[in-house]
Amino acid sequence: EVDSCQCDNEYVCKDHTLVQGEDVLICVFTNATNIELSAIEELKFIQGPLSVEAVSNRLPDALTSVSLLGKLAVIRTQLRSVFFDESNPETVIADEISSITFVNGTSTSRKLRINHSRRKIQSMTEGENANFEVKMALAPYGDEDNNTDEDSESNNTRLIVG
Repeated sequence: EVDSCQCDNEYVCKDHTLVQGEDVLICVFTNATNIELSAIEELKFIQGPLSVEAVSNRLPDALTSVSLLGKLAVIRTQLRSVFFDESNPETVIADEISSITFVNGTSTSRKLRINHSRRKIQSMTEGENANFEVKMALAPYGDEDNNTDEDSESNNTRLIVG
């Protein structure tokens, strides 16, 4: 099973209202013993009809970095100012495709691309896409003090992978 979430600097899943200019962290992770994350193929942010790519063909843009840590991938980026143009901006959805490698304790492995436009995948078989979605709330422009955590107790999930 592979999952993704908005996370903090300690890789804890945590919903957080974003303000313009703030870093966005997205964690993609698995606790499965036979899977490692091998690449973030694509990442785009969607808000209504607006779509902006942060990673394309495994290449992050100038505002984005990707760290692959075996069972954990961390994406750090900033949302473009266009997402904050409205006085009450809509939620932004992170839609991503990542590659995983199946490992079995030897040198043999096989790879699978996963489309992250929903939250979780039920099962993983070679050639099947999994859908993920990470939704992020935005503070209105000029409302930098509105970066409170939403429902912080129920949305904090410590990622322990290894």
